[in-house]
Amino acid sequence: MQSHPCSRPAPSFERAAVTAVEPAWPVAGVAGRAPGSLGGGAVRLEDGRLLGYDYLVVALGAPAPPPPPAVAAALPFQDSADVARLRTALDAARASRAGPPRCCVVGGGPGGVELAATLADPRCGGVAVTLVAASGVMPAAPAAQRAAAIAALASAGVTVVTDARVASIDRGAAGEPLSVALEGAETRIEADVAVWVAGLGAADAHSSPLSALGLEAGRLAVDDTLRARGHECVFALGDCAAVEGTPLPATAQVAFQAADYAAFNVWATHALRPRLPFRYQHLGDMLALGGPQAASLALPGGLAALDGPAAALLRRAAYVYRQPTLQQAAVVGSAWLRAALEAVSPSSR
Repeated sequence: MQSHPCSRPAPSFERAAVTAVEPAWPVAGVAGRAPGSLGGGAVRLEDGRLLGYDYLVVALGAPAPPPPPAVAAALPFQDSADVARLRTALDAARASRAGPPRCCVVGGGPGGVELAATLADPRCGGVAVTLVAASGVMPAAPAAQRAAAIAALASAGVTVVTDARVASIDRGAAGEPLSVALEGAETRIEADVAVWVAGLGAADAHSSPLSALGLEAGRLAVDDTLRARGHECVFALGDCAAVEGTPLPATAQVAFQAADYAAFNVWATHALRPRLPFRYQHLGDMLALGGPQAASLALPGGLAALDGPAAALLRRAAYVYRQPTLQQAAVVGSAWLRAALEAVSPSSR
């Protein structure tokens, strides 16, 4: 049977770590183009295998740095495994002391603020939270949203320490709390758990698997069509990329919008059509501030912020809308609806 001219091979999935990108690997390239960075290449996996490509799209994101050695006693907060470790540590603290567990969150950006507000919410066990924000609470956020975050932290009982950096976090003896030392301060913060949420870092240009593609300050240098400089068949999106020398913001909005452009531009390159320049359109900033009804939505331009249940509803609607498939949207939406119904049901009180 002859295949349909529009048929496509089924996509495949490999769960593996990439150790190197070899853009000059001699694999079959695009018709009419030489092998190498102008016609395909290969990625090397941790088990030694090579996967050839005609086109490569890189969407790694910017790495979150681990806590520095002086604060190694703090837990990182990057993925689901870190969430599980934090939950285990808080449960252990609840079991070992009479009062609520004490948690020191280091980092005053959106991640640290969201974590602090969520932990302090009574539905999360009413953790006693101290937030150390060296440069203030969300200094880069729109003024209206920053004010909403500060008000939410105060309402939740979070102790906010500003204008001070953490110098070290020391483990006490068995059964003793952690001791958080601040630069230039004699007093220390005692905590059962410390969490490091102090921002993103750039990849090491020498150890990164992308080093063969050329990095600038840890980011893959791309033009305004998201194509890597000097590599006709390599594209990048999200905050692992720098467009014309400017790093893309570390937000999901950027990755969602850039994905459409990267996909189109791969097709356009293959079809010898003009590529589209990527123009990021900021649609506002969403922030969770504790319970399911606590959120802040900063409107584009940062002139105003919508807070409370309306903002929480819009935030969740946006997440449901942005799910990759209708099935995933239905699963996420139904789970949130079920949780909301349980929260207001008399039997749950």
